[in-house]
Amino acid sequence: MADLRHHADKVQIAWLTRESAYNVPTATWDSTTATLLTDLADDAPHETWDDQAYGAELVRLSRTFPSQQQLTALGVTLPLAAPRAVLNVLTGSLAVTLGGVTSVQQAGLPLYRHRITPAPLDQLPSVSAVTQHQDGQQWRYGGLKGQHWRLSNAGAFLQVESPLVGAGSRELVTLAWAPLVSEPWLLWGNSAIYVCDVSAGPLVLPDDPIQTGSNLGTGALRWSGQVTGGGVEVTNALSLDRARVSSGRVGASLRPLTRQVTVMLALEINHDVGITSDETSLLGQYLSQTPMAVEWQCWTDQTSAKTATLIHPSMPTNGLHMTASDTSPWYVHPAAVGGNLQLTAESAAPPPLAPTTPMGSSLTMRGENGLNYQMTVQMVGPAPQMMQTELTDPADPTQVGYFALTDPGGTTWYYWYIGPPGFAVLNRDTQPPGVTIRQGFDLILPWVQWQRVRRSAQGNFDVLTFEGVALEHDSNPVMRLDSWNTVPAYLV
Repeated sequence: MADLRHHADKVQIAWLTRESAYNVPTATWDSTTATLLTDLADDAPHETWDDQAYGAELVRLSRTFPSQQQLTALGVTLPLAAPRAVLNVLTGSLAVTLGGVTSVQQAGLPLYRHRITPAPLDQLPSVSAVTQHQDGQQWRYGGLKGQHWRLSNAGAFLQVESPLVGAGSRELVTLAWAPLVSEPWLLWGNSAIYVCDVSAGPLVLPDDPIQTGSNLGTGALRWSGQVTGGGVEVTNALSLDRARVSSGRVGASLRPLTRQVTVMLALEINHDVGITSDETSLLGQYLSQTPMAVEWQCWTDQTSAKTATLIHPSMPTNGLHMTASDTSPWYVHPAAVGGNLQLTAESAAPPPLAPTTPMGSSLTMRGENGLNYQMTVQMVGPAPQMMQTELTDPADPTQVGYFALTDPGGTTWYYWYIGPPGFAVLNRDTQPPGVTIRQGFDLILPWVQWQRVRRSAQGNFDVLTFEGVALEHDSNPVMRLDSWNTVPAYLV
């Protein structure tokens, strides 16, 4: 018989959907409900059965040793941990710990932004999981929720630790394995840390976070160059109700009694290059209990982009030759107006242009918002006017339409519509259009106060480690994570 090896262990979690009721395990396991996990810690697929067993020690009579034992209550813990975290594990594990998830497709691309915030204590959803050890039997567990969640750096990588606690129900099953979501590891070197003093007023969180800088506003300070270590931890004090009437030996409910979000940042203080003032400022913020917003971003090298498609013009080399409604000829061409180059319509032929291809009397382009736009030239009074009409029929959302003209100086200009429905404008640039969205996450703690400071040495430098707690303040959530990846939704 061949040896069975640990690398054959498997675990899949149905965190794309939620259980219809607590401890009602998911029946269908496929790409719409679950994901197969990989790159986990060695003990991650090794669940613990946290059962309660009682013998006859206190009730035996006429016997020297206990004569029987029974399992009175069942429990299970799945020690989920990823020393080289990927977005699916980071997002899914936080979703089952905080509970509030909304997902939005990005610009018609196969890419989705998932926003995770704390759900009310009594609305934390539960999920199911399946494990298999050494190609043996499959065990399915129900009623799983996140006991705690921790994101931190581990050398060059980000790691996630998120043990899941369940009702204790277990059954042998034969189920298909959901597909694996292939993603790159999240790197500490691709992270950025920002802080912002929010003592003057609460932070205004943008609804659509940017990926090219901080979302904390104009007062944000980038600490990335000094931070040597960081961590954010969410703790749920989960209470499993067991031995309830009619519940049998499994838990009837699993609710967090209290919750807490903490943060740790270790900063290198290099006195050799005159950062003593930074140390004074940082310690002053701690002593005065100045509230700070903290932001942690990390982006992968994977991007998603729409395909830019050339709209073929049809006309001579001196502009876009269109015919107005009164049959008068008009020429549409780039011209300098108010210091900006924009399309202009006039009856006289402009200087020769070299369009990439000829075009007809009207132009239809797909905008970056996924709608079609039609442009024509019509007579309005004695002068022509360029008319644009927003068409209601959506275009192919994976493409952006544009046309190109070469000006007399030899520069090719690309034109396309950009903006939300109802406000889209014709844009031009020397590069063809395209929407690129990076995969990664943006984690924001809107109101943090430091609880303690530790000083240590690291080589020739001093290190100040700040440990704080995220507090409820105004209408902002205690914590918000936006994650961009290819999974359509979590906890549907």
